[in-house]
Amino acid sequence: MTMPNPMTAEEAHAALGKADPLNPVETAQLLRYLKRSNDDLVGKLRQLKSEMGRMGRK
Repeated sequence: MTMPNPMTAEEAHAALGKADPLNPVETAQLLRYLKRSNDDLVGKLRQLKSEMGRMGRK
């Protein structure tokens, strides 16, 4: 079974705005989109913490 590609931000907004429930493929795509977005934010937070630590040592 192949994994569906994650959604784009626009596709995620459109899927969440629909009146009918998401099908399993759409749900998997939305979850992958959310996980990827969360992972990106975690990485940015780590970079920010690291940069703040470097600036504090100067």
